[in-house]
Amino acid sequence: EITLQAPDLVRRMIVDGAGPRGGQGMELIAQATGRLFGAHPHDPPESVWLAVKFSPSAAGQAAGREYLKRTHLRQEGRDPEVNDKVSPAQVEAIRNWGVQKEGSDDYLKTIKQPTLIVNGSNDVNIPTVNSFIMQQNMPYAELIIYPDSNHGAHHQYPELFVEHATLFLNA
Repeated sequence: EITLQAPDLVRRMIVDGAGPRGGQGMELIAQATGRLFGAHPHDPPESVWLAVKFSPSAAGQAAGREYLKRTHLRQEGRDPEVNDKVSPAQVEAIRNWGVQKEGSDDYLKTIKQPTLIVNGSNDVNIPTVNSFIMQQNMPYAELIIYPDSNHGAHHQYPELFVEHATLFLNA
């Protein structure tokens, strides 16, 4: 949104695990989110991220457990945890964002900044095809799809993601 409203403030952009306004299957995100987060209690609670961000394969789940360990390394200056007070507002915003309308992705053609789009091969939150749709409609976008991964591909392949992001930002 900043890129659209104040393009002079953005030199390069990295879009990770996202989709365009009104993208394919985006109207179903709220339902998918409800299934993923509300399906059953998670013990410990942060293990919900194993299903939401990582593939169900042994390698994906192992990467997820490593991610959970990393999230607890920094104890000070952490963002507050998402809670039930903010979740309904986020789900409603996602629902509104996902509504398909004629020409809803036309705005993508106006984004002139070099853009790196990154996603997992099977994003269960925002269908992976939307990353391809964005790349096809943004004139200076490149796309990386990480294998055997979900919504948290950058967490599953952190070293590779940092390498790709660094190369992109330094280009």
